[in-house]
Amino acid sequence: MSAILTKPLIVPEYTNGIINLYTPDPVTGVPVVNPAYTIDLKVVLNTLFPGQGRTAAPNCCKLHGIDLFIAQSSGNSQAVIKLPGYLNNPVTAQAQAFIFTLNGNDYVGLAFDKASNLYTAEGSYGDNAIVRYSGVGVPYPGAGAASGNNCGIRTVIGNAGMTSYFGDLVFDATGNLWAADYQNHRVVAFDAAGLGTTNTCHVLANPGGPLAVANTDPTLNTPSTYLFAEPEGLDFDGFATTASLWVANNNDGGGNGGIFNTLTSLVKITPTLQNAVLATANGGSVAAATIVANTNCFIYHVPNSAVGRPQFGGLQVDKAARRLYVNEEVGGNSRAYDLSTIAATPADPAASLLGIVSTNPGNGGIALLELGAFVVDYLTDQGYEPDTISTRCWESPAISLTQANGGPQATLPPAEDVIGGQPCYLYVQVQNFSPTPTLGIETLDLRWVKASAGLGWPTPWDGTGPMDNGHPTGGIITTEFPLGINPPGSVVVGPILWTAPDPSKYTDGIGHFCLLARIITPGLGPIAHTTAGINYPDGGGLSYPEGSDLAVNVLNNARIAWRNIHIINPVTGEISYRAGVQAANYSGALMNVRLGFELLDAKAQPIQAASGSLKITAVGASLAALRRSSLGKLLHGEEPVALPDIGVGIDNLPLAPGETVAFIVDYAPINPLDAYVIRVTQFAKESGEERLIGGQTFVNGQVSGFPVKPPSKGLPKYLWLLLVVLILLLVFYLL
Repeated sequence: MSAILTKPLIVPEYTNGIINLYTPDPVTGVPVVNPAYTIDLKVVLNTLFPGQGRTAAPNCCKLHGIDLFIAQSSGNSQAVIKLPGYLNNPVTAQAQAFIFTLNGNDYVGLAFDKASNLYTAEGSYGDNAIVRYSGVGVPYPGAGAASGNNCGIRTVIGNAGMTSYFGDLVFDATGNLWAADYQNHRVVAFDAAGLGTTNTCHVLANPGGPLAVANTDPTLNTPSTYLFAEPEGLDFDGFATTASLWVANNNDGGGNGGIFNTLTSLVKITPTLQNAVLATANGGSVAAATIVANTNCFIYHVPNSAVGRPQFGGLQVDKAARRLYVNEEVGGNSRAYDLSTIAATPADPAASLLGIVSTNPGNGGIALLELGAFVVDYLTDQGYEPDTISTRCWESPAISLTQANGGPQATLPPAEDVIGGQPCYLYVQVQNFSPTPTLGIETLDLRWVKASAGLGWPTPWDGTGPMDNGHPTGGIITTEFPLGINPPGSVVVGPILWTAPDPSKYTDGIGHFCLLARIITPGLGPIAHTTAGINYPDGGGLSYPEGSDLAVNVLNNARIAWRNIHIINPVTGEISYRAGVQAANYSGALMNVRLGFELLDAKAQPIQAASGSLKITAVGASLAALRRSSLGKLLHGEEPVALPDIGVGIDNLPLAPGETVAFIVDYAPINPLDAYVIRVTQFAKESGEERLIGGQTFVNGQVSGFPVKPPSKGLPKYLWLLLVVLILLLVFYLL
């Protein structure tokens, strides 16, 4: 496994006094510094305290919306500093940086509750407490007040009954505060209900070893002596009560008793064990027998680094991609682990290394930009990356097209077939899986193309595709439609005006098109560059790298959605070839293609159709192209031909670069009134294997899971308009 980055990550460099924001390269996923977001804390301190020689030593960073909070821990300058609007404008944020609090010292961990209070771990080394501050939303107070206290009420939560050193803090889904106590080799939980008053706490202490580990590599599965050895970083792997708590062991032999393990470890605490901890009396610990390795807690060893035992500090989990990032003190870098495969961590220490500089002393906290907004690929999509559930990336129910402007909608209106060449309106349903509102700086990018099963990226979505009869085969609808601040849950964006293409203007007259929606975070994408001839002007701020394989992009990236749509030919008032399929090769090399077919009934269940029920009709150049495929001997003219095998479909169809093939698919159910779906999937055949590169879906009637507005049984809208015009002309004539 080569370690890659999935989301922007803010990393403080304690020794160098700077803070960098890393974003994934759009092709390789390798972390790349975005210099526009680099903060030189030495400059900040010199602005706040001119000529005083304050030492910059950022120990922890946390985001609150678009604001950045920094725990500054040098001997002569201990404070929490706020950079207002950092994600919007880092230059202005650095110029307007101000002291949030000077009340404590040796600030380490930072965390925010749902009420927007800041919790800090502060005090002298080896003896600190948890403190709550209100007023985190205070704006820049001006130069005169920037170097003084600007926080609200300060409330001491405490140290959980003994001299403690809390390295990191995190809240669970119900508001309980969890803290890693480096000094006492334990994890402490404070009840949500009593924070600031009774401060009821519970302890997950160190059970006696040896403890079984979950590693499968024989060089790493030696039992562990301790569950906790100077624990520092911690985070949950989800936003729900079913999330597990992950703990990073610093394992440097510090704290009370000089405890350390032979190998450094990450520990997963399951909800079952969390609940057992919370169920104890105030100040109590769970019984040692309750802690069962590989049952309610899991230990994952990591290999030694080249310079000694790795010592883990700040930890963050990408909850969508299920990927864990952690600072490593000895090597001065960061590491990354996929939670789904962490048990199979290889013995090679270089396999998990991430190309990030981290000079923190271990407990320095990194800040992952958890982008909560996403668009679903299917009805039950939860926004996880990569998407391993669906393979049909062109059926998103989150994109809706209507003929009339319905104004703002609370729920997504059902899509309908619209008239070509006429104004219509787009709506997109955006989900926010985070418990906090989105940043408010994100925008929506919408594009269209003439439907094809083998679509690529960015052509033809950017309008650079081949012309058809003098008309574009794709284009941009909008690139910067503001999403605003979206609360947790769902919000409908729109209406967005769009004039639909006219199918009658194209050679095949087929009224089948596609829409693509992308959520963009301006400025947070990698630096503009060109790779493999593809220009990436903004990087998109997306989670997974974008490449030319559109199907991979859409399914792997929770912030991209694709939907097939139908447009009515305005000349006839009918849907032009509802099942008009187009296969294409947008690559630069010859492509051998298979087109598979699937039939679904009204309940979206597979139809076991007999041979001959699905027919293909092609003419002209497309007919000649299909004769080169597995259907060659069956295609003697322009008459419909039944598919011998629906599942296999059309096999061994060679497509030259830029070549397209269009044909009509016709299905006649036993009952003509039955609703059904036809799916057509295009595969590229490479080295004896098949790679899905796209497809098209045609919905006839009301089918479960395909929210499409049924066609009107009355006159088409354009005929009503024509009738009104005729009446008006008649009135004027009579006058």
